[in-house]
Amino acid sequence: MKLLLASVCAFFFSTNILANELVSKIIKNDFRIHAALNLIDWEVGDHAEYNLRFSMGSGTAEVTIREQVGDNFWINQQLSLGPLGGDHLVELLVNPATGEVLKMIVDGNEQDAPEQGEIEVISIEEVEVVVPAGTFTTQHVTIKDVESGKISEQWVNQQQVPVYGLVKNVSPEQLREVSMELTGFGRAYH
Repeated sequence: MKLLLASVCAFFFSTNILANELVSKIIKNDFRIHAALNLIDWEVGDHAEYNLRFSMGSGTAEVTIREQVGDNFWINQQLSLGPLGGDHLVELLVNPATGEVLKMIVDGNEQDAPEQGEIEVISIEEVEVVVPAGTFTTQHVTIKDVESGKISEQWVNQQQVPVYGLVKNVSPEQLREVSMELTGFGRAYH
């Protein structure tokens, strides 16, 4: 009985750690790349929705530009990570000129912004990609995390898709990759 209880506790503890790492990976969308490529063109009310796939299952993300404060923007990310990952509200204050995350609040608690280590853009090429929201002509950006050597890919179309311009994203995770695919979006009326 003690072995069973210990196994169940270990499972839920490891599941909670993986959920926290997944939330960190999703919110760590590196805005510096978008800023460097002049891809940030935010308006309050812009939003995008995504399907997520990760080692623990699947979920959804709804991303909205909530408000502008001076030159910076608050972004709300409502994450639904299924029964093991739970639901989370992540609020980010971002400087669009630099891509720096100035402040981060997760489920009402202020936290340190994720470390944004050194990255290297390996390639950028124009490709067409199909996701649940449709077919898009994108800039396929391949990125290397210099410290870990891990490769991530982003398919971006800032002209059509608001907030991140993100149509698709594939990033490494502990057990397998995390992927995001666009399911819907809308721009604020100017």
